[in-house]
Amino acid sequence: MKWAIRAYAFGLLIYTGWRTFDFMMSQLPQSDLSFYLALAFLLCTEIGLVLWHEAHLTHVTTDNQNRLTAIMTWLDFAGSLMAGIADMIIHQTMLDGYVVPREFALMLMYGLPLIFGLNVAAAILYEQWDAETLEEKAEKALRFEAHRQAIKDLKKERSGFAELEKKNIYKRIKGQATRSLEQRYGERVIHFNAETPAAGQATGGLQVQREPNSIITENGRGDANPTQQRKG
Repeated sequence: MKWAIRAYAFGLLIYTGWRTFDFMMSQLPQSDLSFYLALAFLLCTEIGLVLWHEAHLTHVTTDNQNRLTAIMTWLDFAGSLMAGIADMIIHQTMLDGYVVPREFALMLMYGLPLIFGLNVAAAILYEQWDAETLEEKAEKALRFEAHRQAIKDLKKERSGFAELEKKNIYKRIKGQATRSLEQRYGERVIHFNAETPAAGQATGGLQVQREPNSIITENGRGDANPTQQRKG
């Protein structure tokens, strides 16, 4: 019986679809594009009605999707009904001179494009309200919150991080300065301590041990015998 009802409804949809298509063709300018525009409009009437109805029956995963598909099914039905009635009025022969009432014409002029746009919006909402999509959005929200908390904690602790980084920079500069002195003077730096500036005040924090067999004199010449240097 279920399939008999479906077949019956499908036959009626073919008739109403033809009525909708004929009405749209009569309202569009005569061009090759009009044919395709009239077909496209069926997506938000008869075709849309079938799709939303099937989705409502078997392809919803959340309560929002269930309500949305039910609303869109009846909205597309209303669009199909209005277009069908308007087409019958245009082609009727029972009353001479009878045309589409002004109020109904305004409803068609504004309502049918509105139904088309609502179908587009409903398709977007249907995807957003899917259960898997909502789970992915929740996971993203958790990651975003964890990132915000991490940045907040880093801002609170940045003074401590700055102090640690300052020590690392100091060690790096110390190593570079030590190697530079050794390469330039051939000397071995044995003391460099910025935390006790008084110890190295005369040399700017540096104390240097020269080679044991080389004594620098006032005239810049070296003497190999320190004892003779003192006796002189």
